[in-house]
Amino acid sequence: MQYARLNGAKVINASYADTSFSQAEQDTINTLNSAGILLIAAAGNESTDNDQTPSYPASYDLPNIIAVTATNQTDSLAGFSNYGLQTVHVAAPGVDIISTYPPEVSVLNANFEAGTAGWTLEAPINRTRPGYDSVWSLTDSPGGNYANNLNVSAVSPAFDLSARRSAVLDFFLEGRMLAGDILLVETAENAGGPWTSRRVWNQNSVTGAWQPFDSGISGDFSSACHAAEVKLGSPGRKIIGLFPLPFPDRCQRHSGRLLLGRRSGFGIRHRTGHL
Repeated sequence: MQYARLNGAKVINASYADTSFSQAEQDTINTLNSAGILLIAAAGNESTDNDQTPSYPASYDLPNIIAVTATNQTDSLAGFSNYGLQTVHVAAPGVDIISTYPPEVSVLNANFEAGTAGWTLEAPINRTRPGYDSVWSLTDSPGGNYANNLNVSAVSPAFDLSARRSAVLDFFLEGRMLAGDILLVETAENAGGPWTSRRVWNQNSVTGAWQPFDSGISGDFSSACHAAEVKLGSPGRKIIGLFPLPFPDRCQRHSGRLLLGRRSGFGIRHRTGHL
């Protein structure tokens, strides 16, 4: 929800439900209300009356929530869907729906299992074991701690997004950085630059919440692999990916280890159409 709010969303779809009340979730949705954002929430799939047994987030008593139940092909209540005279507001088709959601296509994918062909790596960046759901990953410090006062980068092969829409860069990262050390994700239209730093969203491995980093990722990510995402949007042009790892200070072993990919590896994905 924070991700959507910070990226200018005016309507958020919440296609999930749970019977457990969460004060934190209610406070977050109330923040959306203050920002003029609607939350369209599923009524739930337990075939119960939400007036008697609340289902969240649909049942939070907030003015910006619209709770939606499901109907079938005869415009009757779907047998699995929750309902509620006071707490469910509208109904929408929810049985055997043919989606117009366009498929995802991978433009660039690399998991480093077969090496680093096509990548330009500044020493000492190299492959290391293990990877995320794979044998190999890419690291800035294959031999231990990264060196002081040294900026290094890994540049991906070029990828063409000129005919693409809603492109997203996905990768996983693991490592630890001290104050002043950052990991940047930058893109450029030409191999020589100029390079533009991109906002990176990092997902908390425990809470699932997404946190934006506008000036490079910093902090401790050594406890687990963290999902990260960069929205490249619809640039309509050729993009060169640069993933510099500037660590000018010191850190613990395997600091700044960057595990690139979405399970199978580093990847750029996009949609083949738009709604």
